[in-house]
Amino acid sequence: MRGFVVLLAGASLFACAVEQSNEDSLEGAVLEDAAVTFQGADYGDDEAAKVAHGERVSKVLLCTACHTPTLTGTHMGNFDPTLDGIWASNVTRAVPDLTDEQLETLLREGVHPTRDEIYMMPSKVYQKVSDADMAALIAYLRTLEPTGEPTPLTKLNPGLAEARAAGQYPTSAEEVPLYAGNHPPDPGEEYALGRYVATVNCADCHGPQLDGEDGFAPDLSQMVGTYSDAELVQMLTTGEAPGGRDIGLMSFIGANVTSHLTDEERADLVAYLRKLSEDKMAAAQ
Repeated sequence: MRGFVVLLAGASLFACAVEQSNEDSLEGAVLEDAAVTFQGADYGDDEAAKVAHGERVSKVLLCTACHTPTLTGTHMGNFDPTLDGIWASNVTRAVPDLTDEQLETLLREGVHPTRDEIYMMPSKVYQKVSDADMAALIAYLRTLEPTGEPTPLTKLNPGLAEARAAGQYPTSAEEVPLYAGNHPPDPGEEYALGRYVATVNCADCHGPQLDGEDGFAPDLSQMVGTYSDAELVQMLTTGEAPGGRDIGLMSFIGANVTSHLTDEERADLVAYLRKLSEDKMAAAQ
């Protein structure tokens, strides 16, 4: 878990670099809002199916990874001293105080109705979550019974305050425009589901176009070339690399996040990433 928290902090720092490195790529393919969803979003008027879908979405979108499986929150400083003062809030206590509109604004825009600054909420990718998936997520959060104690408000420690003053620790709201209109490559309709999964999940760490950053997260189109499809599926299902190797953060993500993808979603994600790799290799020749 420690590695996971460290990476989340790094993700915020990485976002600052995206603005300059990708400023010329913002005219790329536009992701069709609500055109693609996670499987199970065809719940219609079935409220139970909607809530069940939302529960799965909460796991796939890292909610339970950051806010703990019970969504009762945690102090990030418990896992990494550099994050002292950063709190993943007790969702069960926070949600009842928000309207659906306020909750969606918080998730998609990183803007809270009463708090000035939100940190580490991945709104940069949540802004691209389909309407059906978002509605289901909110419906599920509404079913949670308030449990545990309210978490304190985040207060930046001196190190993070200094980083923020230097422009190296943006708020969630500040990260949103860096990803808006800046999407992973679109190789065609055949890869739409895999691209959607990559957009709202993988892009959180690997960047809006999945090309990574040196020393932080790899370019996924290059990384997939070192694994077979079966090995990638295993990694995304159990967190294990070939030979049972522990691969740090990805071991945590595989076991606790992408393990909640359906088999088809996982297979389509692998197919999409493989296609990116092949296209990049072809373009380089």
